[in-house]
Parts: sequence; structure tokens; C-alpha cells
Amino acid sequence: MGKVFFNFPGGQPGSCTGTVVDSPSGRVVIAAAHCVEHGGPGGEWFTNFAFVPAFENGEEPLGLFTVADVATDGLWAGDADETHDYGVLVVNDDAEGETVADVAGALPLRTTPSATANVHITGYPAAGGYDGKNQEHCEDLTEPTLPPRKLIWVNCPTMEQGASGGPWLHGFDATTQEGEIYGVNTILDDLGNIYTPPVRQQDAPDGRHHGHGGRSHVTAFVRAVGRGVEHHGGTTAQGAPASVQAGGPGAPAPRERPPLLDPGADGRHPGCPLPGARALRPA
Repeated sequence: MGKVFFNFPGGQPGSCTGTVVDSPSGRVVIAAAHCVEHGGPGGEWFTNFAFVPAFENGEEPLGLFTVADVATDGLWAGDADETHDYGVLVVNDDAEGETVADVAGALPLRTTPSATANVHITGYPAAGGYDGKNQEHCEDLTEPTLPPRKLIWVNCPTMEQGASGGPWLHGFDATTQEGEIYGVNTILDDLGNIYTPPVRQQDAPDGRHHGHGGRSHVTAFVRAVGRGVEHHGGTTAQGAPASVQAGGPGAPAPRERPPLLDPGADGRHPGCPLPGARALRPA
């Protein structure tokens, strides 16, 4: 698990939380879709991504990984569908040629359907009295939202802006710090409850994303992105923060970004009609 850095379309710095996923390439990080782009028609992609695994006290003990490509599901990109608020970053290898999974380890997605489970949640909140420099944690028993909503929720008052994309871990082992990724932080309400789209196995229409093709439910989507990276041997490079050289040794040239609209939005995704709810937007 680590911290994701990026710039909003207007150039403002932002941050979220991400987790390295067990994938064939060892280069895939899962986060929330609203950490990658503004969903819905005319949604804007963020830029200048970087991933810092095990970020703590503002330090980078395992180094910084530049990001080659980003992806969101088609139902997020097209409609800001809250049940598809998950995104993927494909990171470049480090200067020694090691993948992020080699350096930081990787966790599997939990694909067994279960609306109720004990989960351990982690993130880098950067609001509400938190400065975004350290991991915060909570544990609770999940519950499904009432129909017609199709989210899962827990009470977790330690998560705030900046914790978006943080993992919900099932079967968490405090010694190894490992578990299965059950979901990711997306929406927070005024009672300290936090919500995730479920990691599901049912079929769904093909998703649209920024680079490779994938199915629109999270498991197949993430696996398709991972297989695409393995097949293509890497993707086009994307910029990193000004203090970091994008791509690293042997990285391809930066790719052209889609045209950006007026920055207007502040990182808040629109899909949060819960009473008193707000998007757990990037910091």
C-alpha cells in the first residue's frame, strides 16, 4: 500500500491511496476512479502521477515509481457510476529494473462474493486534522447498503480526503500486513461511514479506459490491464512531479493526453447522493 500523487487538470497537486495488485506484470496499482479522472461526460483526466509504496512520515523508504498509464472502467468514465469507482495505475519499473511488486509486494483481489465480512481499512487522510504523511487504520464489519444502492459500507471515522482508493483488506494479518483486497475507499458520509463498490464476478459490458481494453467489473478489468502490460511489455510513459524524471531508464516518450476542459471541478466525483454524503475526494 502506498500514496498516489498527481495533478488535477488545473495543475493543483493532489493525492490518494493505492495498493499494488497481484498481477502478471507486477506493475498494477488499484485506487479509486476519482483519483484518476473526473467521471461522466466530458470528464477530465488527471496528470503527472507517481506512486510511493510504504510512504510514511513524508519519506519514501521503497522509492518513487513513475506511472506509465492510468485506467478507469467505462461505466465510471461515461456515467460516473458509483458502483464502478475504481481505477488502475500502471507503474514503470524502478532504476534497478525491479517492478513495484518486486519491491513492495502485491495483494490479491478477493473475488468471492460476500456483503458481510471483517475488513481492515488503510489510507492517507490529508484533511480533518490529518496531514497525509502517515497511514491511518480502522476495522469493522461490512454491511450492504439498502436497495437500490449497491455499495458496501463500514464505520471508519479515521478516513478523510486523501484516503480515497485505500484498500479494504479481508483476512488481514497484522504480522505480515497482508490480506485480500475486498474494496477501496470511495464515499464518506457525515457519520464517519465509508463506502466501497463491491469486487464482483458477474459479467458486464466492456469498459473504456486510458490505454488497454478491460471488462467493466473490477476483477476482470484489473486482470485485463495487468495482462495488457505483460503483453505489450510496458506502456507509454506519463509525466511525474516536477522533481522527478518521468519514466526512468528506457521508458518510452510521454504520450499525448486528451484535450482538457475548463478545470472547474475540484476533484469531487458527482456520484454520492447518500443523505449527508460527500465524495471521499483526493486531497
